[in-house]
Amino acid sequence: MPNDLEKSILRFEQERLGTVARVTAYNNVEDTLSIPVALLPACPQPGLTTVATIGLSQYDNGLTDATGQPLRVEMLATGRSDIDFLGDVVANAALNVASEEFHARPGVVFPGVFGGYSRETTTPHALLWHPFPWGDRLSGFDHHGLRVEWLLLIPLTDAELGFIATVGPGVGGAGSERLVDAFEQQKTDVWDYGRRSAV
Repeated sequence: MPNDLEKSILRFEQERLGTVARVTAYNNVEDTLSIPVALLPACPQPGLTTVATIGLSQYDNGLTDATGQPLRVEMLATGRSDIDFLGDVVANAALNVASEEFHARPGVVFPGVFGGYSRETTTPHALLWHPFPWGDRLSGFDHHGLRVEWLLLIPLTDAELGFIATVGPGVGGAGSERLVDAFEQQKTDVWDYGRRSAV
């Protein structure tokens, strides 16, 4: 049964992202954690599908805003509509955050989260970044004083992961930001999980 925060997150995602086709709950191996994930077809455009967590923000991720107030996260991933493992990817990443194995913040890389689902995938890693396809539409969520931001999982090749590791993760001119700049300059189709590396 969804709690008040999960209901509020789902309403917000429907208002800002579009129609939710279904919601699936994913549990960890021990069945001690559960993360609902929404499936949104034709989002952000026809031919693409987006999945988004609902309620990851219940878990403290250790983030604070500029004023020192706690800042929680939800996560999304987008891919071509024929990809059938997007929900698994986001759920596994989210469960790792909920269990405090990973810490989600812009510019951080989650190694291997897209790997193992398809032999055609050349982008097994994920860069957490601002959800640029939606501009600022996912900003401003506040649930009784709990502020939440959404982070997008961008699939990365091994070479792109190595680039970030060499130059340094994070934002403000570091490797993650320089890689995103390279994507923009080269017009990289980051939704193509079998693409060539941008670096």
